Amino acid sequence: MSQLSLLFEKELDKMIVEGSFSKERKKKYLKWVLDASYARGMGSLDQRSNQYDKAEELITWYCFAPLLRMNEDQQIETLRELFVRIIGLNVNPPIDVSIDKMLRSSIEYMDNIAKDHPVRYIRSQIKKRKDRKRPLEGYTHIDCYIETKKYLISIEAKFMSDISNDVKYNPMRKQIARTIDVCLEEASKTGKKVIFMLLVPKLLDNSSRFYHYKMRDYQDKENLIKDLPHQIETIHEHYHSSHTIYWRDTATTIINKALKMGHINMEIESLKEFYKERIIPLNI
Repeated sequence: MSQLSLLFEKELDKMIVEGSFSKERKKKYLKWVLDASYARGMGSLDQRSNQYDKAEELITWYCFAPLLRMNEDQQIETLRELFVRIIGLNVNPPIDVSIDKMLRSSIEYMDNIAKDHPVRYIRSQIKKRKDRKRPLEGYTHIDCYIETKKYLISIEAKFMSDISNDVKYNPMRKQIARTIDVCLEEASKTGKKVIFMLLVPKLLDNSSRFYHYKMRDYQDKENLIKDLPHQIETIHEHYHSSHTIYWRDTATTIINKALKMGHINMEIESLKEFYKERIIPLNI
């Protein structure tokens, strides 16, 4: 058994220097790798020691980090092949790729629940935050965020977990709606269209998952408006579409392109093993 290591570490360090990634998050990645190496050596099946095997943040990093080694033309070429083949979308420069992007929620969102929330202290919290013009929610983490000439593309990655169906202050606030909401806020400033993509294993794209129903619902803008009534005009003007995409297709396309461009050399065998362990067969 080969020793596990954190791949694309230089890219992580560059993001930390640029302020787009935290040192604490890198430490968490390293801990998962070190814990799993120790657990495998000891034959331990302890859940906490083996978070490496199911950590969605790590599989997201390994999938999209090769894009960070590419120049803009190469990113465009890769994403065109990926998106045209999957959803028929062409992308044009300029382009900016971010991993673990953080966006603020809107102040207006509070108006939607300020009067109707059934819990008194939460109604008071909402009023207090609104009076101070502070967002109700903290930053929303977007797993991969791609900005092109015309589109804001938000990718939410799921491996073993489902989407959450509520947040702290709103029992009806669904994770997909929250992500689309914050992206619509950005789109209203830039004039671009929002595309939401849910990245999942094909094995889990079935009726046992809450996201299966919400992704189907959001094919119709009217269903999204029901969940985001404060964004009616913005949805009509800036919401483009929502799509389900798959780990095998996405990772295969990005890794193959990175290989051909000479951006992945020593890591390829480790990447193959990483996806094989997760029963995601790559066509490489």
